[in-house]
Amino acid sequence: MSQPVEILDRSQMTDRLKEMALLHPKETAIVTVDMHRGHLDPAVATMPADPGDAARVIRKAEELLGFARSRGIPVVHVKLVYRKIPGLGSEGMKNPFWKSLHDIADETNRLTPGRKGARRSAPRAAFTESGSGTTG
Repeated sequence: MSQPVEILDRSQMTDRLKEMALLHPKETAIVTVDMHRGHLDPAVATMPADPGDAARVIRKAEELLGFARSRGIPVVHVKLVYRKIPGLGSEGMKNPFWKSLHDIADETNRLTPGRKGARRSAPRAAFTESGSGTTG
C-alpha cells in the first residue's frame, strides 16, 4: 500500500527567495540554446517544436531578450553542432541515445514522420517584431 503524499505550501518561501534574488546586469548574461529555425520554424524544421509552443517560445524570447538588451545584459546564442568524425560519422553518435535513435530510424521511426529531409531556404529572422533576432 502506498504512503499518502503530503503537499506542503512553500509559497512564502518562494516569495522570500524571489525578493532576495537580485540580478546585476554586469554579472549576468542570457544564454539561449538551440533557438533556431530547425526547431522553431515549422516550414523548415527538422526537429520541430509544436507550432503553438514555438510561437510562445519566440514571443517570450522576444520579451526576455529585449528586456536584457535594453539594460545592457549580454545575450549569447548557442547552437549545438556535432562534428563529423572519420569512421564514426557525427560526433553525436558517441552519445548512446542519439546512436540508438539513428540506428532505428526509418520512415516509421523518425523524429519527423513523413518528412523526407530538411528543406533549405534562405535564412530569415526568427524574431522579427522587435527588429532583433537570429537567423538560422
